[in-house]
Amino acid sequence: MKNYFYVFLLSILSLSGCWDSKELNEIGIVTGIAIDRDQKTEEIILTQQTLNPATLNIAIGAPGPNVKNHESRGNTIFEAVRDGTQDFDRKKFFNHNKIIIINEKVAREGVLSILDVFIRDHEGRGLTLLSIARGVEARELLAEEPQGIGRYQAIHLEEMMENYRYNQKSSKVNIINFFEKELEEGINPVMGVLEKEETNAKLTGIAIFKKDKLIGYLDEIETRGYNWVIGEIHNAAITMPSLKNENELVLLETLGGDSRIIPNIAGNEISFTIESRIEVSLAEQQSKEEYDPYENLEYLKQVENKTKKVIEKEMKMAIEKVQKEYQADIFGFGRQLFKENPSKWKEVKENWDEIFSNAAYTIKIDVDIKHTGLIQGSFSSEE
Repeated sequence: MKNYFYVFLLSILSLSGCWDSKELNEIGIVTGIAIDRDQKTEEIILTQQTLNPATLNIAIGAPGPNVKNHESRGNTIFEAVRDGTQDFDRKKFFNHNKIIIINEKVAREGVLSILDVFIRDHEGRGLTLLSIARGVEARELLAEEPQGIGRYQAIHLEEMMENYRYNQKSSKVNIINFFEKELEEGINPVMGVLEKEETNAKLTGIAIFKKDKLIGYLDEIETRGYNWVIGEIHNAAITMPSLKNENELVLLETLGGDSRIIPNIAGNEISFTIESRIEVSLAEQQSKEEYDPYENLEYLKQVENKTKKVIEKEMKMAIEKVQKEYQADIFGFGRQLFKENPSKWKEVKENWDEIFSNAAYTIKIDVDIKHTGLIQGSFSSEE
């Protein structure tokens, strides 16, 4: 029954469209939402970043801010939305909402009740991005002036979250992704994390959930280890000491790859093998030492081996922290066990958190340097 509900829910979340038609000057187009809670009254504080249509028309060139951050309160999200019409001149329109930022204190209480309305309402979008506000009120992040090219903070944050593929030190999670992992067996969901740095928001690390409650975080390096394990391998930069001079650096760019989690069952013992295949290019090196083409081949092989060690270390940092501190399987070890051996999963699923936290694992990594850029060797100045 759970699987049927899962398919139904994802089908609904994937659909978006106009329930009815309204003129642009009759609605307030919401592009971003922040969710906090008043610690005294326990009311939800809902902040909605709404576009000002007049400022969008270049021909008119109306003065005033491009967006309005409107705050309303209520015992539920929907109540806060409707009560907001008492002091705002447009009915809010959520079809184009880009991001929902959730206060970490709210997330520790559970997010399913918070997200329910965004799934249930016809204006909800399953592709809306989710993020946790760490160490700061969520509405403060939405109120910041965008420090990039985008004109509106919500759009700026959305594009910033899309950039995770260029560093792999965070994660991009939308409503569909979150509920997919929440409803599946043998895996717990995560979200990206936003922090405030002076006058700017920064995407850093991931938030770990056990079911729908926030329980902790991984830092940037641990998060990159998490991404290696689950196969989210895009265009990250790996920096390490040069093998020719430890005081200089060499940088590799990942070009892509994949990972597999393989369950191993021996009697009552369950262990896992993680197999990763990663393609990289030599993007930058500081060493000026000259070497011939034959030496270059051996040098590149040594760089590949060093890269394996760096990636394996980051994988272990992520796995060991999650096993020992959180006992929450965010990697999907249990999901793979369920897929490959459903009968064994049925035996262990009630105690999976404990079993996962003590599960042994082996890491096998294949790194292949595909190219070294447009030059061979290094540049050096003549004496």
